[in-house]
Amino acid sequence: GGRRKVAVLILVTGATGTVGTAVVHRLRERRQAVRAIVRDRSAPSPLAGLDVELFQADLRRPQTLEGAFDGVHTAFLLTPSVDDQAAMEIGFIDAAVAAGIRTIVKHSAVGADASASGLVNAHGRSERHLIGTGISYVIVRPTQFMQNLLSWTPSIARASALVIPLASPEVRINMVDVQDVADVEATVLSEDGHAGRIYTPSGPDLLTYGEVAERLSAGVGTPIPLQVPSADRYRDDMLAAGYPDAAVTGTVAYFSTLRQGTTALGITTQDVEEVTGHRPGSVEDFALSHADSLRPA
Repeated sequence: GGRRKVAVLILVTGATGTVGTAVVHRLRERRQAVRAIVRDRSAPSPLAGLDVELFQADLRRPQTLEGAFDGVHTAFLLTPSVDDQAAMEIGFIDAAVAAGIRTIVKHSAVGADASASGLVNAHGRSERHLIGTGISYVIVRPTQFMQNLLSWTPSIARASALVIPLASPEVRINMVDVQDVADVEATVLSEDGHAGRIYTPSGPDLLTYGEVAERLSAGVGTPIPLQVPSADRYRDDMLAAGYPDAAVTGTVAYFSTLRQGTTALGITTQDVEEVTGHRPGSVEDFALSHADSLRPA
């Protein structure tokens, strides 16, 4: 279409996480100049060797952003799911607007809603604030990450199963590869023509977790059955395996509310293909590319 490549300095938050690192890689492949906000410039970084400018700041203290926006055209906003996520994002948005940034691309989540509870509440509040400022924006609301499969379960390789404390085993959800999400985000950061759009990158299928386990098995070439323990049993097993309490509690809370008809994950879109020009990867593709982490020991 008439989308013009813009060569500008792009400011990236959340740049050392799973999504952010992938976004920065893609921006550099596109020869975009990147300034990444990091908490500690001296810490070992997954961005090493990428020719990216590191700017030390803390989003909890907006005054540390002084100078971060100098020469910046577009900013990418991604923060961790923490209690003060909305406050951090709103502080960043206000600082960016005050500095005269042209566009903010916000990483959100499917179902973002300021009146709901949980993860989607913070995203909803932040989105509402962003839109209310009048700045040019793009919002990206991915479905559930395939990469979560690698962290939710005591490594599938150890358990020889996909272990998920589903309250509702028949729920159908959409899973998307983080690489496709990053591709969408790097594209909208690098091109004009997306202002005011809300994209929902999704994978190609709506699947039950039983079907996810079947697709993983097919991709890896070894059976990976689905196991659905009770919440209590899952909690005990995960804590015994050394997983941090907060992560286990969050996972149990998440799956206790994941039900057919009430989850925003029951959606499939064409947004990956519309933005990037290629089809999104499937769970089988993901299993093939992560076979070493997934193959039962």
